Amino acid sequence: EKVVQQEVVKYEQDPALKAEVNSFSQSIESELKQIDSLREELRKLQRRRSELERQLEELEKERQARREAELEVQRLRIRLNELEEQERETTERVTVKQKVILQQDPQQEKEHSLLKLELEEE
Repeated sequence: EKVVQQEVVKYEQDPALKAEVNSFSQSIESELKQIDSLREELRKLQRRRSELERQLEELEKERQARREAELEVQRLRIRLNELEEQERETTERVTVKQKVILQQDPQQEKEHSLLKLELEEE
């Protein structure tokens, strides 16, 4: 007679362990979603920072250009005042000299001579 022995192993799930595994799985999944959400928020914030840095750079360029323009206006005002002062000084130094030369009209001189001759003849 032959004896066959067979061992049967029955695995049973431990409900507490299964609940803990499910809880950990859900926790991991939740944390992964949160990580994805945080990464997306990080990308948005990085884009926003880049945009704000670009705007700041533009504003700084505009401010610099405005400052240069204000300095140029100030320089031109100073130069204008200098030129106006020079003009006043020059005008004060200029004296007007006129020479008036009286000359008889040739026609009038001719008529005068004729009248003089007539008078002498009479």
